[in-house]
Amino acid sequence: MNSETQFHVSVMDARLKKVKKQRDQFKEERDSLIQDIAKYSKYKRMYEELSNHIKFKAEVNPSEWRYISLVHFVDDLEEEE
Repeated sequence: MNSETQFHVSVMDARLKKVKKQRDQFKEERDSLIQDIAKYSKYKRMYEELSNHIKFKAEVNPSEWRYISLVHFVDDLEEEE
């Protein structure tokens, strides 16, 4: 191998290392995002179950002001979305 070819090979090796490092960073970020999505979907299910329970309690107990107040609070939260 002549010196010019050797130089090109070393440049390509450096580029390859840089690209592999970026790839690994992207994989770590992707894995982190997947974990975040799983966590938020769990919280979403919990929120929906709680809000449905509160609304059910308000329907069953229409004179109970606490449940009605909670329903209004949930409605306000959902309007912000």
